[in-house]
Amino acid sequence: MNYFTGCKTIEEARKRYRDLCKVNHPDKGGSNAVMSEINRQYANYQLVEQNSYQHQGFNDEQLDRFWQAYYENLVKASASADERQVINLKARIANLENELKDANKRIATQQSRNKRLKAIIKKYHDKYGKIDDKPVD
Repeated sequence: MNYFTGCKTIEEARKRYRDLCKVNHPDKGGSNAVMSEINRQYANYQLVEQNSYQHQGFNDEQLDRFWQAYYENLVKASASADERQVINLKARIANLENELKDANKRIATQQSRNKRLKAIIKKYHDKYGKIDDKPVD
């Protein structure tokens, strides 16, 4: 199906492209295959309108191969972006785990200090007795 037949100007094609995107975009419930075909046809239409189709000497088969390679690279780029995101998340998790270990060490150190202070206070109480909270006259 040719989505841009009957378009006489770039503006008409652009309006039709936007309308097609509103209906067929995967985020709006459309399929990736249909949206890829619409993108391909719109790009082809733009090339023809701008006369770069004839200037570069592309025939239909060469143009189809070009766009197929373009979309394959686009898919690879998005996959590598996902991989980068996973790597970044793993690094963030590792940083958070290290922060947690450091916090646990600080807690253990503070608990050890508290234990030693309690032992010192107990020794003091055993030796001198408890101190009243009453003010001294």
